[in-house]
Amino acid sequence: MSLTHSSSTVQSLPHLPPFIHKNHETVQEFLDNLQEGHLIAENIAYEAIIKKLTDKNLSKESFIISMVCDTYNLMTIYFDLIPIYNDVFLFNETSRRALVTYGCLFYYTKNNTLKVIPMTDDITTIKNDLSKILNDIGDESSLHFWKGCGMRIPEECSITISFTKVYPNLYIKSKTSDDKIFLEEQPWNVSLVYNGDDGDNESFLDIPNSLNPISHQIVTPNSDMKNTNIPKGNGESNAIKKNSLTVNKEMQDCDMVVELPYMPPTADSLISIGFKNDNTTEIILTTS
Repeated sequence: MSLTHSSSTVQSLPHLPPFIHKNHETVQEFLDNLQEGHLIAENIAYEAIIKKLTDKNLSKESFIISMVCDTYNLMTIYFDLIPIYNDVFLFNETSRRALVTYGCLFYYTKNNTLKVIPMTDDITTIKNDLSKILNDIGDESSLHFWKGCGMRIPEECSITISFTKVYPNLYIKSKTSDDKIFLEEQPWNVSLVYNGDDGDNESFLDIPNSLNPISHQIVTPNSDMKNTNIPKGNGESNAIKKNSLTVNKEMQDCDMVVELPYMPPTADSLISIGFKNDNTTEIILTTS
């Protein structure tokens, strides 16, 4: 999809990140319409959508989950259809963060070097560098724009890739003690292993009772670790919970790692099942 529409049109299509082809007028139009507060403007638009969903008894949490999940899954489809997206995801931590959070511009140079410009960078700088960017693009390449998946990952968090898991995971370790948290999402619950209350000090992690946690002590010598499972929902439509937890440490006092699943379509498996004397495939399954 070439970016030939107005900025408002682009904002109304959050699931369809446009491709900005090597066309001076098209790229200039995009950059002219891109204001420094574009994320705020989009959030205002999202709030309007959220209000409509709320009026229909759909929760804000349901909307956010749908937006992030749908966009992340679309991005993984692009890994196969548009290989440069896969290259950006695997390139480095900065490019990966840009894809899953606020979005980025990216392209291959004439020297076949991948360049990624996060949209959190100064927009004025991008405008001033427009000619340089256009002259830097290889003849067979295009300048791409990805809107971002809508996740929020602090700069203090490292981002790694898992080639075996299908959900994001979070690991937190205190810089000043042995306190740690291992959060692993599973299909029906969130599993947490963390330092529990030892009677003298507060727990490293606060989990509200309203989340219906199911906890037990991990029995090891001198262990104060807890294993807690938090239900994600009951499977009913719109039964989405916001599982808000509190770490009893300042962010700058913690080492944090977010582990994102890597799920390109080429890693999937197409299963087709037919029946004797029938040339029509009756059943088709994929594993994602």
